[in-house]
Amino acid sequence: MSDPQAGQIVYKANHVIEDVVIDAQTGYLYWTAYDAGFIAKLRITSDVNRTHDVIVSSLTSPRALVIDVISRYVNLNAC
Repeated sequence: MSDPQAGQIVYKANHVIEDVVIDAQTGYLYWTAYDAGFIAKLRITSDVNRTHDVIVSSLTSPRALVIDVISRYVNLNAC
């Protein structure tokens, strides 16, 4: 994955990335690793040594992601 406007690589994966979603509010990039069977996230920062966190694993060919920003606000207001 790269940022063509900035001309830099954001993350170099060793798996097939099927879908990518950016949550601009939290600064995270989420993606599905189709062949590896997981969903991961990466904080978008200027740090060169970025590492990702696997947030869901043991999936069978994950293909798509959606960020539910409405529920995020409802859940925050309920706390």
